[in-house]
Amino acid sequence: MNTLYKVQKRISPEISENYPNWKTHFPLNQFPERKNNYTNISFIRKAFIAVSFVLCTSNDAPKFNVLQKTFEYITTIILAFYIIGDVINVFSLFYIFPVGLLLSALVTDFCIIGIRIILICKRQIIISTLEHLQKIHAELEYKLDDSRRFKLLVAFFTCFVIPSAFFVQTVEICSDKNLLNTYVKESFFGWSSNEKWVNCAALTCLDLIVLNQKYTFPGFTIVLCCYIFGILRRILESFATNIEEKNDFQIIFNFYLKNSKKIQTCVQQVEESFSLLLFFVYGYMFCSIFNVSTLLIRVNPKNTPDMSLMIPHYISIVLVLGAFYITSFRATAVHETSVKIKDRVHAIVAISDSADPEQKCLLLSAITEFPSKIIITGWNLFKLNRHFTHRTAGIIITYSMLLSQLDQ
Repeated sequence: MNTLYKVQKRISPEISENYPNWKTHFPLNQFPERKNNYTNISFIRKAFIAVSFVLCTSNDAPKFNVLQKTFEYITTIILAFYIIGDVINVFSLFYIFPVGLLLSALVTDFCIIGIRIILICKRQIIISTLEHLQKIHAELEYKLDDSRRFKLLVAFFTCFVIPSAFFVQTVEICSDKNLLNTYVKESFFGWSSNEKWVNCAALTCLDLIVLNQKYTFPGFTIVLCCYIFGILRRILESFATNIEEKNDFQIIFNFYLKNSKKIQTCVQQVEESFSLLLFFVYGYMFCSIFNVSTLLIRVNPKNTPDMSLMIPHYISIVLVLGAFYITSFRATAVHETSVKIKDRVHAIVAISDSADPEQKCLLLSAITEFPSKIIITGWNLFKLNRHFTHRTAGIIITYSMLLSQLDQ
């Protein structure tokens, strides 16, 4: 309860109250390409509900809300019991496996449950932020890309690769009765049935739920963050294009003053909605990378009778590394686009023949500070920029090299 309270205290009531209702701003007779933006939001919500039973809002049918909340609580309780079992296993293996491996496994589990709690608590403000960003994007961009739904579909489909690889191993376990009994007893705190099909059904059902919450659900959250970063970047690019298309300095000056505040408000809303979530998402990815890389480096093929058991871990490290850097690069692109806007405005002011030097100084002063306000952070603990990407790459490479040397 303390965690839920702290997370809810991070929500700014002033911002959530000021979020516009997209239905009042975009009536039913709007252009089809504008409507397509909001069908993407509906698609994202349905995807999250199907996998983790979150991101359901009060606009849904009451009966569906009750059913959704029931599944939401059941899934959360099952995940919590699974994590408790993981913690017990970690302490039992404390003197067998490297301490770093065990700690990273614990932090990964903590981040998974943290992501779930944050999305449950902030679902309304997250949906409101999505709707508001789509509104600003629709105001600034003339032509919208219809392929974004397909890209979302591909990204969501990719999130099922890792759990599918692990689930294949679960199906193979069902063929060995003794091994199946061992896994069922470990998973259900000592309980197992005398019937093989009961044990198989219990283990596969549990793995379907747990694997979805451990891999698919965080993957969906990463896709959602990347989608938000993409909208912000396109808003900034549209803002820059609009500035370049204007020839008169006075028009540029008025346009910047009118729309720069909107963009800064968008970034502020993203920070309020996603900053804490990003902190847990990066904790999950970072610890997953260390966890799996430690396991893969320390495994000796000569002492491993069946190396096919390591295939899901190889798939996991590739996809998590890819997700880590795709998310970082997309977040970095938001800030770098704002820097390009600053350079473009400086160039425009330099060649402008405006007779009002005060307006020039005011615009230059405002645009110089603009990039510092357009940056994504992880709960204000780290900034997602190029330096962060370079540092994390150096840490991961150094850790892998040291671990491989120690293993030798």
